Amino acid sequence: MNPLEKRLTDALHAEVAVDPARLERTVLEVRAIAQPQRIGFGKFILMQVWFSGVRMWIWQGAVLLFLVYALNLVQVNATLLFTLRLLPFLLGCCGVVAVTAAVPLVYRSVRYRMRETEFPCYFSGGQQLLARLLFILLGLLLTWAVAIGMVVGHRWLGFGCAVLYVCVPSCVAACGYLTLLTQTKWEWLPALGGALSGGMMLAMRLMLHFEWYPKQFGMGSAVLCVGLVLLCAVQVRRLVRTGSAAMG
Repeated sequence: MNPLEKRLTDALHAEVAVDPARLERTVLEVRAIAQPQRIGFGKFILMQVWFSGVRMWIWQGAVLLFLVYALNLVQVNATLLFTLRLLPFLLGCCGVVAVTAAVPLVYRSVRYRMRETEFPCYFSGGQQLLARLLFILLGLLLTWAVAIGMVVGHRWLGFGCAVLYVCVPSCVAACGYLTLLTQTKWEWLPALGGALSGGMMLAMRLMLHFEWYPKQFGMGSAVLCVGLVLLCAVQVRRLVRTGSAAMG
């Protein structure tokens, strides 16, 4: 037996006087430490401001700055007719990039290999994903409002057309990414998401070339916008309630 083992053996067999008051304080302190600190889902969402919201808003703010720069560049160096023709493409790209910029936030637990730590938490994986999606939605709404307000304020487009050109590409991209979250694994999300965003921008470039963009906001456009929003809501509900391949 080495000296350390001997000291430990002697300490274990030594009789020590127990102080009841000290023992009671120790028990109370242990209970206080072991007591789980429960928080409501509302407070959990507010906590995402620091952990999730700030980074995502910085990215989407960068998208807005790029849009402002692109619109000013086009306005200075092109005719008014060309500017109005290019606006749908620029606004659509703004909407797609705003959604795409938030994707790293959604699957960051996989990138940092933290899924095993997050899953035993009080809130389920679906609830954690919902909190992130809510902040993505808030940033996306802000992006829409600034882009639409800027275009309408300069009287480049009417309000209906601005909504159509900004919101429809954003909602299509959001539906695509939510579908990927529902049907695919986390590891495939960056590659498939990049292909989705690139394909949408290519499609919008072809629409610009062949002048396939609608010139006014009609009943069909309104139905399309509402349908895409409802589809996104249904997909989010499915993610939260039943989970997805991405969450497991």
